[in-house]
Amino acid sequence: MKTILLILSVLITSAAWNQSLIKANSWFDNYEYAKAAEQYSNYSKSNELSLDDYKRMTYSYYITGQYAKSLPLADSLLKRQDIEPMFYYIHAESSMGMEKYGQAKVSYIAYQELDDEFNVANKIASCDYLPTINSMEFVSNYSLSDNSSKADFSGGSFGDNVVYYKELGMDSLGSSDQSGDMSQAEFFLVRPIVRSENGASNQVSFPDSVKNFSVPSIALDNSSNKVYFTVMQPMAQTEIDAVPHIYEGDYDAGTFSVLNMRPWKFSGYADTSASGYVTINSAGNLLVYSKVNSRTKGADLFYSEKIGTDWTDPKELNEVNSALDEMFPLFIGDSLLSFASDGRLGYGGLDIYLAELNGSLVSKVSHFSKPVNSMNDDFNFVYYSIDSARYSSNRPGGSGDDDIYFIKITEPIIIDTVVPIDPFITNWIDQIIYFDFDKFTLKKGDKIIDELIVFLKKNEKVTISVTGHADARGTLDYNDKLGLKRANQVKNELVSLGILEEQITTYTKGKTSPQVDCSKGCSEKDHAKNRFAVIKLLK
Repeated sequence: MKTILLILSVLITSAAWNQSLIKANSWFDNYEYAKAAEQYSNYSKSNELSLDDYKRMTYSYYITGQYAKSLPLADSLLKRQDIEPMFYYIHAESSMGMEKYGQAKVSYIAYQELDDEFNVANKIASCDYLPTINSMEFVSNYSLSDNSSKADFSGGSFGDNVVYYKELGMDSLGSSDQSGDMSQAEFFLVRPIVRSENGASNQVSFPDSVKNFSVPSIALDNSSNKVYFTVMQPMAQTEIDAVPHIYEGDYDAGTFSVLNMRPWKFSGYADTSASGYVTINSAGNLLVYSKVNSRTKGADLFYSEKIGTDWTDPKELNEVNSALDEMFPLFIGDSLLSFASDGRLGYGGLDIYLAELNGSLVSKVSHFSKPVNSMNDDFNFVYYSIDSARYSSNRPGGSGDDDIYFIKITEPIIIDTVVPIDPFITNWIDQIIYFDFDKFTLKKGDKIIDELIVFLKKNEKVTISVTGHADARGTLDYNDKLGLKRANQVKNELVSLGILEEQITTYTKGKTSPQVDCSKGCSEKDHAKNRFAVIKLLK
């Protein structure tokens, strides 16, 4: 009897594990890679994966940006003689994600010798370039809380307002649902949203003829009240209509409406090109857009100058264009242009660059380092003030397909005579609170000093900042988020003790500003000194 029960137990367990593997493969086939990776991993703890399933697990970790997990798996696969070239590429990409640039270069070169599906020449050169640059200094960098599960990306100025873009669920009549419940949507389209200074947001409306079109860029010429915008027809019946084109129309600011919509004279229809992502400088005399046809090198940037009321024949912005793609141009003011490219030295995917223009001449092109750029697609960078900006990215860890990120570049001003001098201020020393490895909860017994609580309650105009830090282990993106979680945990504790929420601003510096330099290695004791949040009194 015991033998029979044992056999039954083994059979039931085996069936359960097989079911688990079937579920992992189903998630993989349906592009649910994060779920697939976790399921493969759980299965492998008690069972040996087949070679094909091991490859699927490796790919799942890689494609979801979990490079610390995909790298050792890819490393193991490269020890085989019969492994596909793709896994040299995955090994190289995972090494890049872990900032092991020398190792990445070796694998990129090996891949280049075996396959040519991906052009990795630029990536090989970037392996020599990236170790020479430092991550940029910043105060905080995080994805916006109102990013949705679909695409959200930033835009530039729009008259006295700003514009951003949101992927909205649509029904067959072209009506959008902005409630956040996408379950009843029949398809999804990108639409521009105008946000005014008072925070009000209004979706730009278009004629009925574009109810089923996406509009991923729109630019306003203030001098004429004309708008130029990209139209994409996901359900087009003809090949020429299926690619993006630039349209123009008249803009009614009172109703947020585009009237008299028509193809722009250089829309792309005449020369059978894909033309889109249009932007206009603040002076209204220079228009830049991205274009693809048989004569361009990938997607190239073109410009047109306004003479009187007419636009000149577009010309290539040669100082910017590369052998690969230049996309998402976005004017910041009159002469600063941000754009995205995968044909220049950078981290991979589309990186963000800034071009300084003198008229139509490019005087300088600069590259953003981390955290603005990542190994994924980063684009649509725009300054919102002298010390803050927004940009968009499809990097792992976001809310949806594309997300808007906010970066605060400089520290706020430290307390000055706006608040009467108080002995507490004079004697204040920044308070540091330490955290356990990979944790953001306060340790048992941690206590915010009572004097600070009393002082803040008595002086409600005084504000503080809480900046979270992390140790050197893990990626920049992960540690940025961990640092912000630590700062927010301290903030939540202070609010629970009666401090006003508006008195507290949280930031993160991730692993970029350690108390102990671990570039040449650190003990566990040293790492512990870099896991902290610091409280500062501010203006």
